[in-house]
Amino acid sequence: MNLNFSLETKDDVTILSLYEPKLDASTSSYLKAELLVVCKEDKVQTLVLDLTDVQEADEHGLSALLFTKQLSEEYDFDLRLAGVNAEIIETMQAIMMDQSFAFYDSLAEALEE
Repeated sequence: MNLNFSLETKDDVTILSLYEPKLDASTSSYLKAELLVVCKEDKVQTLVLDLTDVQEADEHGLSALLFTKQLSEEYDFDLRLAGVNAEIIETMQAIMMDQSFAFYDSLAEALEE
């Protein structure tokens, strides 16, 4: 399985857009691996994780988001989640995980700040 995503940099912002309907056991390990490569190879100042196409996230997907947050602390960059589905946000709120993230309704909004 390959991860369907794009990676681009605009000014000082690195954008990883995930084009998968589910962030689960089959995709989360690939996402973690890509994020680790990006953090090690590039000097990331701001990372926008565009999840507009993601409709579901299970515990593996949520774990991947926590891993991304840990990377942001370890490599000292600003992390923004864009286009997160309302159901995913509700799940994150239920386990008090939402407090660790900055949410933006769209990629454009995340890039404005």
